[in-house]
Amino acid sequence: MKIGMKMKIKNFLFLFLFCSIMLPSGLAILFTHFFVRHTIQEEFTENYMESISSEIRTNFSLLVFRLNNAYLQLMTSRELYEICQTPSAGSDQREEALHSVFYGLLNRTSTVSMIDFIDTAGNLYRFGANASDFSEPDTNFLSSLSRHKFLFSEDIVHLGDKSYNVIGRMLYNYSTNTELGAVIFYIDESNLSSLYSISPDENCLFFISSNEVIIFHPDKTWIGSRPYIPSQLLSVSPETPSTQPGYLHTEYSLENPSIQNSLKITCILSNQAIFSKMNRLLFALLISWFLILIFAFLLATLLSSRLLRHLTGLKKAMEHFDLNQNSVICKNPSNEIAALEISFDKMASEIRALVAGIRQEKEKQRIAEIRTLQSQINPHFIYNALDSISWKAKENRQYEIDDMIVTLATFFRIGLHKGADMIPVSQELEHVKSYLEIESIRFPNLFQVTWEIDEDTCCCVTPKIILQPVVENSIKHGFREIHQGGKILIRNYISGNDIYFEVTDNGNGFELYGDSLPPSSSKEGGYGLYNINERLTRYFGPEYRLRITSRPGAGTTVRIRIKFQRGEETLA
Repeated sequence: MKIGMKMKIKNFLFLFLFCSIMLPSGLAILFTHFFVRHTIQEEFTENYMESISSEIRTNFSLLVFRLNNAYLQLMTSRELYEICQTPSAGSDQREEALHSVFYGLLNRTSTVSMIDFIDTAGNLYRFGANASDFSEPDTNFLSSLSRHKFLFSEDIVHLGDKSYNVIGRMLYNYSTNTELGAVIFYIDESNLSSLYSISPDENCLFFISSNEVIIFHPDKTWIGSRPYIPSQLLSVSPETPSTQPGYLHTEYSLENPSIQNSLKITCILSNQAIFSKMNRLLFALLISWFLILIFAFLLATLLSSRLLRHLTGLKKAMEHFDLNQNSVICKNPSNEIAALEISFDKMASEIRALVAGIRQEKEKQRIAEIRTLQSQINPHFIYNALDSISWKAKENRQYEIDDMIVTLATFFRIGLHKGADMIPVSQELEHVKSYLEIESIRFPNLFQVTWEIDEDTCCCVTPKIILQPVVENSIKHGFREIHQGGKILIRNYISGNDIYFEVTDNGNGFELYGDSLPPSSSKEGGYGLYNINERLTRYFGPEYRLRITSRPGAGTTVRIRIKFQRGEETLA
């Protein structure tokens, strides 16, 4: 049975530790995978395609700038203007002059591979390598040219393994307001590598088209063709990505103030390209999770065995616990279970100490009971002795001594009061009066007492002997340096659910910080006040502590607060 229980605990600990490691790690891996996948799909791909289109726009603007620069050189060429204004010159001479102008331009720019110039008379002049291999420009294209903007031709020239974009513009001299003809630039695709220098993923398809005809594409075989894009991939609106299973399709407008055509950039990105690296990451995460699985298995096995070993030792210690023998299980705790063993040792030591203390208290209680039984004889002896002295004083007509003895007997009778802690307020006041009568005989004319007593408080109960020590302090310490004229005011009143006692004297007073008690060893008689304060706080709580107000030469006021409690107690 014990072995079965042991195995159950071990299996439970193993399962708990194993799941505590594997479940969070597995959930973390799944969360990481789906979060990264979602982030890539929602943010990275769009930013990636936007970066491609942004760089294409920048490089395309640079291309147009270079074409404008070449066009501006021709437009401001004085030599070209003079050639166009002298049609009478011979054709050979005219062609040679044009040859100088246009080949000079070709030598200064690397963007343009060949130039066609058509003068106002319709004569075609061609400049560049392999110019004879190019077909003549399309008449519809020529008729569409403008002197304000370039126009890209949808007809791409293919010569061997090279492709050429055709772009034209009317040549106009604004200084003389003279039309010089038309100029057509042939741009070799190999010179446009800057447009594709972004090196996109092979699964990312992008191109620039005019009227759905591709005019720029990294793959030259696509140039001049019309792409087929399934309707499922078409965007709802321009520059809005359309996400379909397997592809992400986006179109961006490519507008330039120097271009007539309505151009657009089309990007189609395969999800395979997006998530191919993500799949590798997932594979790495699965490998990591498998390693965590092995680690969790070994760690759970080790920890469950170690934890069970400590628990078994603790169980044996509890079974063999002995009050008369000290047992230490583990002196140097290395983990929480070992610390539990140390706590058990401390608890056992405290139990032994508590049992020893209880035994001592019982012994003290036994002795106290014996002393109590013995002391019950003493009050009767004292009362009988005082009574005998009183009668003896009366026989000798010593009435003052008789009064003192009677007062002293009353003082003792109330103070002892059968060992009770609570007495009626009326008896507490009678106890103080007995003390004051004795002191007035000892110190005649030293002080006068004024009483302001609320009769409604007399039927209430109070801890005994809380006023006499205060009055004693007033006489003993307050009136120490005077011989007459001392005044003591003793008053009580009800406020809320409490009864207040105040004892005020016009004695010497003393320096007091706040309303704290003087030290028990001070000359102000702090021991009696400390005793009263301790009893009040134990009976009623810390808010019922003694309050003192005093200043040197201005007297002292002691305020006592007790709970309003009705009760009738009489002396035997």
